[in-house]
Amino acid sequence: MSEASLSDVLNALIQMREKLEENYLKLDKRLARIEEKTETKVLYTKMLSPPITEEPEEPVAKTEIFKKIRNAGIEPIGKIAYAPDMIKPVNFLGDEWGTINEILKNNGYAWRREGRNSRWEPTNGE
Repeated sequence: MSEASLSDVLNALIQMREKLEENYLKLDKRLARIEEKTETKVLYTKMLSPPITEEPEEPVAKTEIFKKIRNAGIEPIGKIAYAPDMIKPVNFLGDEWGTINEILKNNGYAWRREGRNSRWEPTNGE
């Protein structure tokens, strides 16, 4: 290879390097703009969103009791309402009342009959 061709190759490599650096700088600027837009969106969303609060966990007793009622073939949601101090039928339970009553009785609840305010209450101080 002659000195002229080596010089040409070297110049071509230098030009390629300069072109690569230009493209790198352009790409770097584009990425910076994308990151800036992304950060702006995140900040904007955070400013508008309500504060995040943790959902209280369901009481263990409710989860266990509802599971036992489901295992008996009855879906309790919409039929009974759970509170730590009582369980109350939401609507007339019909034939399902006996099964639910037996499950609750076996889990420490007693039926308190008071007309529209009838309910199951814990008997063992739950």
